[in-house]
Amino acid sequence: MLGVLATLIVGWGVYRYGLLNERRNTISAIKTELNIHRLWFRTPWAKGNYARVYAGKCPIVFKVSTTAIDNAIIKGTSLFINSRLIAILGMYRQRLANFNQYIDIADAMRSNISNPTMAKNLESVLEVAHEDGIGTESTHGMNSALALLDEAIKDESSKPYLRWLLLGSQIKEVKDIPKSDSSASVS
Repeated sequence: MLGVLATLIVGWGVYRYGLLNERRNTISAIKTELNIHRLWFRTPWAKGNYARVYAGKCPIVFKVSTTAIDNAIIKGTSLFINSRLIAILGMYRQRLANFNQYIDIADAMRSNISNPTMAKNLESVLEVAHEDGIGTESTHGMNSALALLDEAIKDESSKPYLRWLLLGSQIKEVKDIPKSDSSASVS
């Protein structure tokens, strides 16, 4: 009987240790992907800045990868201590999808760039992608979503995880439940 109990405890320990390593790797992958996103979204885009920066040019804007974010959303409920992080990851992913839709629209329009009307429409779509997608001082775009996610990741990384490691439960506090406000909604 004692041998069976010892085997169960060792098995549980090995299983939880594997999850702990997966949690660390998932958080590391999110941080790496966010560092790439910061190249685009670290600061608000100044309204009207598009014409000054891209005057007479037709920039190619690339879609933003979401591999680590998608993986974290799928696995997060069993890996993360703070349930708020999963909600924020979902909101961030939705905002990225919105930004990437602007880029898809621009790419479709780019094929007919010789038409002056289409060129002007393309410029408008790219301007909206920058102002709404990245965000300005007055809009909540990717730059504010990135700041919110950075805060949640830092909070997740600093939480004591002994209870999670032993019991596998999330820590649910009233402050962890995402509030429904204008800064958390998709614009």
